[in-house]
Amino acid sequence: MTDTHEEVLHEEQLHGRYQYVEKRIEPNLSFPTRRCSLTTQGEEEPICKLDLLSFELRFGATAIEVEGLGGVQTMPEHRRRGHMAALMDHALGRATERVGAAFLFGIGRFYHRWGFVPVVPDTSMTLETADVERTNGAAPRLVEGSTDDLADAIALYNDVHGQRPCTVKRGSSWNRLAPDETWQPGPEWYVWRHRGELLAYVVLRGHYAGWGPREIVARELCAREPEHASGVLRVLSRWAVAAHRQKLEVAEPVDSAAGVAARRFGCTVEHKYYATGFCMGVTLDRARWLGVLQPELERRGQAHRLEQTKSRAACAALLAGELVPDNGTLLQLMVGYVGYRDAGVSSGGHEEALRAWFAGTATETLPAPHSHRLDRY
Repeated sequence: MTDTHEEVLHEEQLHGRYQYVEKRIEPNLSFPTRRCSLTTQGEEEPICKLDLLSFELRFGATAIEVEGLGGVQTMPEHRRRGHMAALMDHALGRATERVGAAFLFGIGRFYHRWGFVPVVPDTSMTLETADVERTNGAAPRLVEGSTDDLADAIALYNDVHGQRPCTVKRGSSWNRLAPDETWQPGPEWYVWRHRGELLAYVVLRGHYAGWGPREIVARELCAREPEHASGVLRVLSRWAVAAHRQKLEVAEPVDSAAGVAARRFGCTVEHKYYATGFCMGVTLDRARWLGVLQPELERRGQAHRLEQTKSRAACAALLAGELVPDNGTLLQLMVGYVGYRDAGVSSGGHEEALRAWFAGTATETLPAPHSHRLDRY
């Protein structure tokens, strides 16, 4: 134990030139975190480091343990010498001993060399306040959220997004709503309650270094019903008009209650599909990963009345790598980033299973994948 905040979990010599160290540090984004670093002989401070966050990620109705890669950095004087490549190789190798998949939010043209592929588009909806204002409907009374509301907000989020791929399963200790630093205060958030029940909440983008956004941005708008989301959007629209703003941005999936409400008002939807970078994932251990996702494949198969014999045969082909041999494509199919036809997958005699499991996004059995901004790292 080095101090009250760090605990050395593992250390070893690496390639005869590095000292590799893993430490448990204070949770990042409310998730247990390992700080992985390399030092060289004669250097006391790490020359490069990264964090591995532990959390449960949804692949549909099943949430499984994965690790998130963040905080990747090399000290300026040590860059372009291959140090980070050595750290990435070893840290991911260690992660493979614990989980079957890893995810990150990264820059382009870098992480693909370790097998990471894009799994989620960056989605946002922009509304004109004039379009919202011309509609009829009540605007609820929103009150500022507090820690007393947090448990209900977490429960609402988990309920609403309980089958949405690439959303984090939020635990009772999750809290991304408290201010962090003087110049980067946490986001404002508001709740709508009726007779004690939390109907909706909205998290607004905070101010950074004294500068406010040009438009009001709902970083997260969670509601069980589109009517509840519509009420919140009416309030936000009025706030925008009062601040002399003409537009309102909502960072939610288009098939959510907020997305349905926004489309009813009229909005511009933007999906950014990055070739590399942004939200990416990698399959570390195919057998382990598919093993824990077996219940999810069975759920999708049952919804499409797939015969058990055909399901078992297709599962065996998946495990053997005969069906969808590319791990990156398999990950994209599993989260609904693409459908099996769009991915050009050869059926190998398992057309019915592919249709049941990997039809694509925003289907009856699989909502559109979405990574909420509050969980990005």
